[in-house]
Amino acid sequence: MKRYMIVLAAMLVVLGGASGALAATLTPTVLATGTVKDTCSTPTNGTITFTIDPSGSGTLTPQSTDPGNTSPTVMCTNGQPHVVACTSGHGSKLTIGNDGLTDPIAYSITGCASPLTGAGFTTATSIPLGLSIAQAAYQNAKVGAHADTITVTITY
Repeated sequence: MKRYMIVLAAMLVVLGGASGALAATLTPTVLATGTVKDTCSTPTNGTITFTIDPSGSGTLTPQSTDPGNTSPTVMCTNGQPHVVACTSGHGSKLTIGNDGLTDPIAYSITGCASPLTGAGFTTATSIPLGLSIAQAAYQNAKVGAHADTITVTITY
């Protein structure tokens, strides 16, 4: 029995040493890749409110950056340029009731700069724009609120 225990102990030493000799280490890696998407969201509307005095003279040039007005804004991918287009809902005419027909006052859209470079999603980017209204377009206008809706389109 003593001999059997010695042989068993010797086998354990040999096996223990053999398993240590056979041990190896592998170090696989994982490449993590994230692609930032070009996108825009969180738009806010703007306003251009102004008074038209038909007895005045010269071209009117109200801007979304004028006091009391607001520029539309959008959040887009940081550093990415985006195409911006501004279009009139009624063929660049301010009309009573915003119907496109009643007492039209013709205007041109100014500003609406393109491209717009995104500033990320913690900072809204303003899209300043304005109107240019020639004296001949407003000097015979009827009393009342004249309006049009300008759509700002950002392509990304």
